[in-house]
Amino acid sequence: MIRYSVPINSLKEVVNPLDGVIWKIAPIDPNEVRAAANAGGGIDDSWQDANARLPLHLHRTFHIRRLARLLSVLPNAHDEHPITLCVGSDTTWFYDGNHRAAAAIIRGDLLIELLIAHGDDVELEKLFPGIKRVNQPLLGAEPSNSSSAE
Repeated sequence: MIRYSVPINSLKEVVNPLDGVIWKIAPIDPNEVRAAANAGGGIDDSWQDANARLPLHLHRTFHIRRLARLLSVLPNAHDEHPITLCVGSDTTWFYDGNHRAAAAIIRGDLLIELLIAHGDDVELEKLFPGIKRVNQPLLGAEPSNSSSAE
């Protein structure tokens, strides 16, 4: 996989975690997340842990509180779990890092660094205007066709 720098606005046009689709919830307004952060309502739990124990009616609240926690976590190029996007000819999904990407959107970051796994038929420059390659391929496990739903 290759690490890229992608303008947030280009990313949002293709896949935007705040629309709620990836988490199967109603859209999240950034002001809801800011209010939760100001109230100290952030949580560190992962979605994998929370999803197994939370009733459906609390899923949206979980995501708001998780995003509230991540607002203060600035991007780290050396993260052992980089934000990873999978891009196919007809679909794009987060393999890892959807909450961190959403927090970057809410913070107003202009760019986001992420790993992108894509098929040969995908023209990243057309899909994400302004995309820039930032380093050589990274070794590691290739993502599957399902999201980790961080």
